[in-house]
Amino acid sequence: MDLSAARCQVEMAACTLDSMGIAVGILRTEIKPTGEDFGTLRHPLLERLEQSLWRPPPRPPRPGKRGWAIGGLVVALAVGLAVLLAFATCLRDDPWENREDVTSLSIADRSGCIVLAGGAVVCWGTLGDVDPPDEEFASVSVGSHRACGVTTENAVACWGSDGRPRAAPAGHTFVSVSVGVDYACAVASGGSLHCWGPGLGDARPPGGEFVSVSVGVDHACAVRANRHVECWGADDAGQATPPGFTFGSVSAGRHYTCGVRSDHGNVLCWGTNHSGQASPPTGAFNSVSTGSSHACGVRIDDGVTCWGSNNFGEGTPPDGNYRAVGAGSLWTCGIRGDGSVVCWGQ
Repeated sequence: MDLSAARCQVEMAACTLDSMGIAVGILRTEIKPTGEDFGTLRHPLLERLEQSLWRPPPRPPRPGKRGWAIGGLVVALAVGLAVLLAFATCLRDDPWENREDVTSLSIADRSGCIVLAGGAVVCWGTLGDVDPPDEEFASVSVGSHRACGVTTENAVACWGSDGRPRAAPAGHTFVSVSVGVDYACAVASGGSLHCWGPGLGDARPPGGEFVSVSVGVDHACAVRANRHVECWGADDAGQATPPGFTFGSVSAGRHYTCGVRSDHGNVLCWGTNHSGQASPPTGAFNSVSTGSSHACGVRIDDGVTCWGSNNFGEGTPPDGNYRAVGAGSLWTCGIRGDGSVVCWGQ
């Protein structure tokens, strides 16, 4: 095709388009040959066609109500997680740091208390803003919203964060006390059990002579003078059905119970076992403490071993010698041989 023929075809096409009303005016063609070919034909009509057919790209859709709702939910979850982590940190505000005079310790889901050598009580978590009674204490027990302690004069004094102080029955002296969820029991000097609070509904403690008691979430267990264990309260998971052995101590947790046998020193547990909290290791122990889904015990060599849940490190104790251990919900604390306290978990 020569140059004149190419120009003619383009002009004919332009005229045809012009007759259809697509373009107006005189159309001219520029042909710029390059080398042996003719290069690129570019007619002003084509440019006008491109301009008429071009449309700006659509704008990205703005987030609607659903988008804003999802974004708000993500932000709320992030803020909530930060609050939970901050709350867990405030539970562990280390009031025991640099102390080597701790004689008693008790841990619950959201709080803890220690007794110092002089009888003073120091608490943190939900009980951190509540002043204990101005008494000298020999031991302390922490529950969900309150704590009770046995004073050096064998009285029981209680305090709480729910604004409903409940004290042990008057007219008795006591050797031990245990606090659960809105329920507490104490062993009197003569061995009788005295319990108060609505936490276990209509369940009543058994009669007879006892040496210790432990209150869990919905049940309680006590060691009789003959070293057999008797429990009362909820028993849907078998937590209130102890085996027929003799025990030196017992600890009631969340729907399960563990005890140290008096003959061999090994730990036996009964009740719910979804996290392995009722499957203790073999070996001899001095004491045991049950938390929500994990338990820990002080072995006869004074080391601590834990079993059950360990999602937050609550079942991984530091090495060392311990006098006592207390298991909570997601964390654990222990009194070392020198009277200092160390905690692990969250």
